[in-house]
Amino acid sequence: MNSYTLKLGHSITGLLLTIGLFSGLVIESQHTVLATPIVSENPTDSASPTSLEGTSWILVNWRTENNSNLLETTEPITANFVEGQVKGNASCNRYIASYKTEGNQLQITPGITTRKACMGDLMDRESAYLAALEGVQQYEMNDQGLLISYTTEQESGVMTFTPQPIGQLETQTWVLVSLEEATISRVTLKETEITVNFTEDQVKGFSSCNQYMTNYTKEGNKLSINPLATTRKACPSEIMRQEFQYLTALENAQWYEISPQGQLKISYQAQRGSGVMTFAPQPIQR
Repeated sequence: MNSYTLKLGHSITGLLLTIGLFSGLVIESQHTVLATPIVSENPTDSASPTSLEGTSWILVNWRTENNSNLLETTEPITANFVEGQVKGNASCNRYIASYKTEGNQLQITPGITTRKACMGDLMDRESAYLAALEGVQQYEMNDQGLLISYTTEQESGVMTFTPQPIGQLETQTWVLVSLEEATISRVTLKETEITVNFTEDQVKGFSSCNQYMTNYTKEGNKLSINPLATTRKACPSEIMRQEFQYLTALENAQWYEISPQGQLKISYQAQRGSGVMTFAPQPIQR
């Protein structure tokens, strides 16, 4: 019988952080367009908008007066509104910012991004999206989904989002691919594996050296992990350090999403902001 002990969460240290401010991203445009406010067919919709808190969205349409659709990227753009923050994928990089609403008015404060480099078109689309977020003015939720209008110095437009599929955590075992905090991505050490498996109310797996397990709850995309119990096997120091970083991140999980590519992404509270763990389905053993 395995012996289990509680491993309480501690802040992960030793990670170098590089902050990418939205305001440092530049968009080139040859046109100046007028604002494109959201106009609801039902006047009561904008007067009493549904709360954004706890919702997750994927961008499906992006229109301005001079360009019928700016959404020309194969990488998804997502927005998840959790506990006063909006976070997600901006095409190439992850982003996180603060938001607040008043009626149908929406304000997003410039935040931080990871600093991964991608192909030119993706980076251009990402820069445009992050700039649009800074210029957000109002929102509406209706049968089309979530409509967000914005105005920047270069343009005005409306972005349309549809609800992001929550996906099933419990369908398979997941293998950790990377652990990111702000601007640095860490991958698992060679010849080690980190897994997570969700059942109806328990989460368990292998954390590099030891087995772990605990209970968890979820509500929509929100995810809460109870303090973890682990076996007490000893391994080399670098493996134990990796295990500690992973278990600390998992205990501080806040929300999850399953991307269109089938990857599980779990966002967690870190010492300096937030981080994201990316998992891939475990290959079927034949």
